[in-house]
Amino acid sequence: QMQGMCTVACDFMLNVCPGLFPTELKDRQYLKQFLKQVSHVAQYQAEIDAYLGSCADCFSLVHGNLQIDNAFFYKNEKGEVEAGLLDWGGIHHGNAVNAMVRNWIAAEPEVMDDIDEEILDRFIRACQANGGPKLDKSKVLYMARLTQATFGFAMATHLSQIYRFYPKADPVWKDIKDRWDPRVEGVFNMRFPTSNWKNFLLLWKSKKRSPYKVFLKWLNENKWLPKKKNPKNPEPIP
Repeated sequence: QMQGMCTVACDFMLNVCPGLFPTELKDRQYLKQFLKQVSHVAQYQAEIDAYLGSCADCFSLVHGNLQIDNAFFYKNEKGEVEAGLLDWGGIHHGNAVNAMVRNWIAAEPEVMDDIDEEILDRFIRACQANGGPKLDKSKVLYMARLTQATFGFAMATHLSQIYRFYPKADPVWKDIKDRWDPRVEGVFNMRFPTSNWKNFLLLWKSKKRSPYKVFLKWLNENKWLPKKKNPKNPEPIP
């Protein structure tokens, strides 16, 4: 399932609307490697969920999608940023690091490359300052990267739904030259799946933040994890 959905997303990027994606993401050999890696992570989805759920210190009331359509942000009279919820249906109890990091996928990768570990540091300090436990930074970073490593299926599924706007063979796709095209930038359900897929692939390629490297380290350090067969080689991308 993972390889199938991600192959559909890669096909969209390579053959349907290449103008939306940077050249560095269109290396077919790299994408073949990427498909195998995300499939490897998917084999351990249950174990990753168990690992995230086992951290009692991070168990909290959370929302995993606090984008601007689900929350509002403002500055109070002191100039401090405050926030409020619009989407109470997404509230649940869960791992706070997982919920926080799931919100980052919409952020520009070049921004997050510079600040994501600083955000985690600030979260650790704020948690303790507000009466919470002192969190272990190495474990918080593990949980953040493992969360990011599991994004593949969701990002690919969202992108596959874009054909509701225009059929795959519609010439409009080739007419779209970049993400700032008003048919993309001005339509939320066109903008978010294409941008998020791009952001996910750039995250995967990042020398600093690649979640797959951390996933492999996690596998090696946690000997209790079951050994599983390597995922099959992906079918050629059309």
